[in-house]
Amino acid sequence: NGDIYAVKGDVVAMLYNADGTTVAYTDAAAAIAAYDSAEKLVLLADLADLELTKDLTVDLNGHSIRMDEGRAMALNKPGSLTIVDSVGTGKVSVRTQKNDNGMVVNVNNAKAVFNLYGGTLDGTGVANGNNGAIVNVAGSMNMYGGKIIGGKGVNGGAVRLSNEDATLLMTGGTITGGSAKRGG
Repeated sequence: NGDIYAVKGDVVAMLYNADGTTVAYTDAAAAIAAYDSAEKLVLLADLADLELTKDLTVDLNGHSIRMDEGRAMALNKPGSLTIVDSVGTGKVSVRTQKNDNGMVVNVNNAKAVFNLYGGTLDGTGVANGNNGAIVNVAGSMNMYGGKIIGGKGVNGGAVRLSNEDATLLMTGGTITGGSAKRGG
């Protein structure tokens, strides 16, 4: 029915539910926690220090998620994370030089899937990524659009397939600017 529930404060995210309802949130972490039966989470503001760690579809909607420290997205159990950007200027970035795996996205489970349809994964602040400075993949990554830029790593500068069963299907988008001591 397209109901929108009123909230007080600045709305930062909207959940679009399968039943047609839309729920506005002033706290993005609360929106993510409530995501269980939603079809997608749409950002309405730029966000900082928000980690995405569960099955969900996020429309950046031209906004950014910036992590000052740590990783922006992680899939440590079976499931899927899908990033789209309906506006075209959305970005997920990490502003750290922490020595770790997949500083923007870490697909750390063999049964996890990361889908990128749009937006930019920006790792230009990652200078010492250990394994896949921008994206580390133990499961599957499907890149249909969007951009992955920057990142310097030890083993894989932009995207690293971390085991022999990991896959990357790239039918669109671009990967530029990454470098590594080993493994591209």
